[in-house]
Amino acid sequence: MLLSQSGIKLYSALNGHIVEEVHNEEFPIGENRFYNTFPDKASDSKHLDDLLREYLNRVDKALIAYISEEKIMTLVFCTEDNYSKLMQVADRPSIYYGYLPIDYNNVETHQLETRAWEFMKQELERKNEDYFKELDSAIGQGLVLTDLQEIYRACQDGKGDFLLVEENFRQAVKLVSDREIEIVEDPVGKDIVEDISSLLALFIDERGGQTLYVPEIPNQELRPIALKVRY
Repeated sequence: MLLSQSGIKLYSALNGHIVEEVHNEEFPIGENRFYNTFPDKASDSKHLDDLLREYLNRVDKALIAYISEEKIMTLVFCTEDNYSKLMQVADRPSIYYGYLPIDYNNVETHQLETRAWEFMKQELERKNEDYFKELDSAIGQGLVLTDLQEIYRACQDGKGDFLLVEENFRQAVKLVSDREIEIVEDPVGKDIVEDISSLLALFIDERGGQTLYVPEIPNQELRPIALKVRY
């Protein structure tokens, strides 16, 4: 999101590329119309801040209407002050990744795309490190599973907190029963799931957990797939 008092633009991005600018009933949003109309309050900083918050509140509500219940996160290009006030009025602050300082001389799509992707790569690396540390800590508590059969059952039962999967991992399985799977080499046939990690991710998502695909899990004993369970 490119946010300034002169107007708001929202872009859809995927894998480091801006796909399109969003055009709907809300976006793009015009310049801030919540301006002071009282001469005696022209120097009233609190009044002016309240007007800006009204504007940002409208922006926040428009974004929420656009993403609805989907798990879409938004990175904002804006000033530090605008982002601070946006967080003060946001109904769902968790939908924002953070902000990058706006550079009014570099707001072309390809320039925003480059800066946003660099930010996201660093953010993903930081978050992955947090998950790796949490996973290592959970080993001593008996809360980490690496056996596919055990992972499958735990995900079905809603025990999965988060699943870490190495990006190059693919394993076909046969669904023997509701609770049993069998590893197979040929990914074709009746009751065959071509990649079990996709099914596990579906189970976890439906039950409030998370799946993260990472280049490599640092702890060799947990490769190529590991599940942290809640209990």
